[in-house]
Amino acid sequence: VQPDSIRYTEERSGLRTVEVLVFNSHPKIHACSVLFWSAALAACSSEEDPSADPTWHQDIAPFVADHCGSCHNDEDDFTFPLTDYEGVKPLASWMLTKMLGDEFPPYIMPPFGALDTEECSPPAPWKDDPRPTDEELVMFSDWVDAGMPEGDSADAAPIDAPETRHLSGDKVETYTIAGVTISEEEEEDQYLCFPIELEQSGNSWITGLEVLRDNADIVHHAVVFSDPNGESSDLAGEDGSYPCFGSAGVTGSTVLFAWAPGADPFELGEDMGIQVPDGGQLVVQMHYHPSGEKESDATQLAVQYAESAPKRQASMFVYGGIFPDSATSQKWESPPFEIPANAANHEEIWVEDLEIPSGIDLRLFSVFPHMHLAGTEIRISIERDNGETCLSHNPAWDFEWQLTYLYDAPFEELPRLLPGDKIRVECRYNNSDSNPILSDYIAPEDIDDIEVGEDTFNEMCVAILGVTY
Repeated sequence: VQPDSIRYTEERSGLRTVEVLVFNSHPKIHACSVLFWSAALAACSSEEDPSADPTWHQDIAPFVADHCGSCHNDEDDFTFPLTDYEGVKPLASWMLTKMLGDEFPPYIMPPFGALDTEECSPPAPWKDDPRPTDEELVMFSDWVDAGMPEGDSADAAPIDAPETRHLSGDKVETYTIAGVTISEEEEEDQYLCFPIELEQSGNSWITGLEVLRDNADIVHHAVVFSDPNGESSDLAGEDGSYPCFGSAGVTGSTVLFAWAPGADPFELGEDMGIQVPDGGQLVVQMHYHPSGEKESDATQLAVQYAESAPKRQASMFVYGGIFPDSATSQKWESPPFEIPANAANHEEIWVEDLEIPSGIDLRLFSVFPHMHLAGTEIRISIERDNGETCLSHNPAWDFEWQLTYLYDAPFEELPRLLPGDKIRVECRYNNSDSNPILSDYIAPEDIDDIEVGEDTFNEMCVAILGVTY
């Protein structure tokens, strides 16, 4: 924290007010600022009142249920429960570290990586943002500092069951992926793509998507891709799947929705719909994490359709380096794309002119950043003559917790794309054994230069933008 970032502002009714300006919101720096803020408040208090300390039953249990309960409950075997005092108490300090930001993955919990930082103030709030407020973090920190008092269970605050949202439109079809079995001998994570042949005839309009996880022991996350030409069925083997990693491996495909445990359904608002042409399909990429036991899974995908063509059409536009032939593109600021072996802080930047027709009110409603295992940070922005608008910033990129980020604003308040705009995608990589995520997949002696591409150990630098008009 810079020396001039803390200043006393005024005396008010005998209470000294302290203002803290955070100049760097990287999770570790943010942790320092929040903990300092907590200490500053304590230092300004005229007298200590032990009874004012937060307690488990009165304050912390509802907070944990609200922000952690959708994953860390008694029903979800993939995680561990955080539902009772005896279970949470020994983990409380570690939980605070994770909520503030940590240097080990998962870097932040809840796993919502698009942060407000010194380099980025998004143009609208995020929809379904699960992160606790600074005031809630201070409360949890105070509870830890006070020795994690339990409080009186007879006077416990009511705890609402975690809200589980589902698609609720009039026309929702549910598709089950082809059954998959992961053997007890399997040790490596599996990335499998499953074609979904839609039951709609003719052009269809999708207004919502929801992943209904079956086996919580092995399902880590899922990504839903478009397959406009219906090519994925030809790639699937007898079990109905095919290996895939960075993409669905079909022509014209884009990401529609990235799901992780605890994420809400993807729902378009304001009478929007994504058109699926006649013969088009969807592809669900499943990330399976073996449990050491023989496991099967039959996760489902719920698709919400519009009864008729919606007022506004939504599409997904892809910008950035994906395929090997993009390595020498002049859209890189310093072509060609190559991440040297053992480079711990390598940067690649993609800048592309947007082709925006004049006279069309084109708005952004979602952002999906994407890199692979070596990625550490990704920032996406729009450049225009009168300045820059930052769309999203993941200062601690975590490949294993990718999400689709949707703006929570009416159409007229969504960021607008204008003729002459440029999309700028800034990506940082750590291609060394100090990268804990990369180290889970590759031995130090096998680290090599990384090129752009779709394979597991290639890299990408991609922004997938949801636009509507």
